[in-house]
Order: sequence, then structure tokens, then C-alpha cells
Amino acid sequence: MKKALVVAAVATLGLAVLAGCSSNDSSSTTTTQAGTSKNAVCNARTKLEKELKSLEDPSLLTGGKSGIQSELESLQKDLDNLKSAAKTDYQPQVDAVTSSIDDLKTAVNEVGNGSLTDNVSALGKAITKVGSTTSALLDQVKAACPSG
Repeated sequence: MKKALVVAAVATLGLAVLAGCSSNDSSSTTTTQAGTSKNAVCNARTKLEKELKSLEDPSLLTGGKSGIQSELESLQKDLDNLKSAAKTDYQPQVDAVTSSIDDLKTAVNEVGNGSLTDNVSALGKAITKVGSTTSALLDQVKAACPSG
């Protein structure tokens, strides 16, 4: 039963991440502050984007709950690197992603408690939020990166 929950959650994760990664060229440009290395910010963005895409990899299923938790830790690390490189630029978007990752961590930790339906629903909502908030951040940073 827990395996079915993880399978359903990861399938939902893949769809949510794909939907969240759609490009939006109408995003506003945020000017980087003096002292912020544009190259470091763009490199951190690339790493965060790759980590987000790794969440849609079907092999994540083999890791189960701990595999999802490990991927979330990697995503958080890449987010922290972007935050560090950008200083206070993109702070609202970074805060939104941090909150969504925290919500997903909570949902993953709750797997096995309560009903299967409630667990899958909570995971689906949290996964969608991670995809959408991360996509919004990536779109903002993309506007400042010359290679897009």
C-alpha cells in the first residue's frame, strides 16, 4: 500500500514538475545588485533547474520515500546556492520555493499516516506547489542570464 502511494506520488510529481517548468517569457526582469555575480547566479539557476528536472525521473520510484527526501535535500541545497549567489535578489521567489519545499517535506514525512487518499492528495498539492514556485523563480532569474 505504501509502495502504491509512492508510485502515485512520483507519477503526480512528474506531471507537476513538467507543468511547472513551462517557459513564461513575460516574466519581469530583476536587476542584480552591485556585488552580485551574474555568472554565479546564472550557474546556480542552471543547477537548480537540472535538480528540478531530476524529480521527474522515473528512477526516483526505486528510492521510495527516502529517494524523494534525498532529491528534496538536493533541491534545497541548489536553492540555497542560488540564494547565496543572488544575495537579496529574488527574495520573494526564493522564500516561496523554500516554503513549498518545506510543505512537500511535511507531506512526504506523513506518508503512511492517515488515509492513502489524504496522503496522495497532500503530496500532489505540495508537488504542484514546488513545481510552480520553482518555475516562477527560474523564470525571474532567466531574465537576468544572457544565455537564458
